[in-house]
Amino acid sequence: MKIDVSYLTEHAPSLCSPVLCTDLKENQKVRLLAEGEVKSRRAIVCSGLLRKIVNSNGNKKFQADRKGPLYLFSWICYPSIRRKKSRGNIMYRVSKVLNNNGVIAINMEENIEYVLLGKGIGFGKKISERFEAPDGCARYSLREDTERGSAKELAKSIAPEYLEIANAILVEAEEKFGRIDRRILFPLADHISFAVERIRHGEQISNPLTEDIRALFGSEYQVASKLKRFIKERLSVEIDSHEIGYVALHIHSAIEDENVSMAMQMARAVRECVKILEQETGKQIDVRSLSYNRLMNHVKYMIIRAIKKESIKLDLNDYMQQNHPEAFRLGRLVCQDIEKECAIRLEKMEVGYLAMHIERVYSGISE
Repeated sequence: MKIDVSYLTEHAPSLCSPVLCTDLKENQKVRLLAEGEVKSRRAIVCSGLLRKIVNSNGNKKFQADRKGPLYLFSWICYPSIRRKKSRGNIMYRVSKVLNNNGVIAINMEENIEYVLLGKGIGFGKKISERFEAPDGCARYSLREDTERGSAKELAKSIAPEYLEIANAILVEAEEKFGRIDRRILFPLADHISFAVERIRHGEQISNPLTEDIRALFGSEYQVASKLKRFIKERLSVEIDSHEIGYVALHIHSAIEDENVSMAMQMARAVRECVKILEQETGKQIDVRSLSYNRLMNHVKYMIIRAIKKESIKLDLNDYMQQNHPEAFRLGRLVCQDIEKECAIRLEKMEVGYLAMHIERVYSGISE
C-alpha cells in the first residue's frame, strides 16, 4: 500500500492507523511485535495458534503452538516526520499565504492553526511547506471564537494589511500596559477594515461618546491615536478622533478582560451622568478640570465594583446628606440612572461617595 503522507498530514486528524482483527478463533491470539518507530518492512502484528493444556488440577491454560502456523498481518510504516528544531523554535506548516508579511500555518506540535505576522514571513512560502517560526513574529491562535464570529473565518476574510495594522496597535498596547488579551486582533482588524471602507465611501460617523472615552480611558486613547499614523502611512487614509475612540474601547477590552459593548455601556453611563448633572444644575461641566476627570473615573470604578460585586468601606451618606444635600440628591439621581442604563445594582453607600465627587466638580474643591 502506498500513501501520500503530506496529504494525510494536512487533512487527517492523525497519522495513527487502527488495525481491526476480526473472526479470531478461541485459541488464536494477537501479539504486538514492535512499538514506536519501526523500520520499513518489519512485521508489527502477528496472530498465532494457541495449544490448550489441561494440568493435573484440571486448570486450563493456553500456550503458543510453535508448530502451528504464524499469520503475519500486512502493515503500514510511515516515514518518520522529524521536526527540526533550532533554539527551541516550533515548526509550522503553511495552510495559506496571506502576503509577504503574513501566513496562516499549523503548529505541528499542537495541530492548531495560527496567524503568523512578521516582516518577510510569507515571502516565497508555498502551501504545505514546513518552516521554523522566526523569533519576534506575532502569533495568533485561530481556535478561539470572538464576539464577531469565528477567528478562523475572520482571518480569511479580512485583508492582510488590516491584520498587520491591528497587530502594530497591539504591540504598542503591550509596550504601554504589559500583557494584554491578544484575541482582540481579529475583531479590531475587522473594525479598522470597516472604518476605512466607510471613510473611502465618504461615510464618516460621529461618536457622541468620544470625549467621555478620552476621559475614562485616557491611556488607551493615547495608544489608539497611533492608528492615525499607521493608516495614513500604509493606506493614505485619514481617520478622525471618533474612530480613535472606538479603537480605544477595543484596547481597553484587551486590558481589563471586558468586551467592547461593556466598555461602550460604561462610557454611555458617564455621558448620562454628565447630562443629568448639567440639566439639574443648569451649569456646564468643565471637562478639562481635574475634578471632572476624578468624577468620570469614580463612575467607571463604581460600575466595575457593581459588576464584580465588590463593596466600598467608606460610608459618606449621612455626612453628605446633612452637609451637601443637593450633591446627595444629584448622586442619588445619577445612581438610579446608572442602575437602569447598565442593568446593575449599586450599593447604597455608593450614593454618598459619588455625591462627594459631584460637590467637588461644582465647588472647585480639590485635594
